[in-house]
Amino acid sequence: MKPADIFILISEMLEDDGKKRYYNFLKQRPDLIQRISLGDLADYIGITQVSLSRIRAQK
Repeated sequence: MKPADIFILISEMLEDDGKKRYYNFLKQRPDLIQRISLGDLADYIGITQVSLSRIRAQK
């Protein structure tokens, strides 16, 4: 990861809510969504697995 990418990731973590971070991840990395566990995804975007499940259920 380039320093600029890390800065963007940190900014998103501080400014966006979990739902927006999840949808940004889907938009930026659709290839990974089927390859990683939901627990790892929740950890990566900074929310609990329960919150991620609720977000996914709202589609």
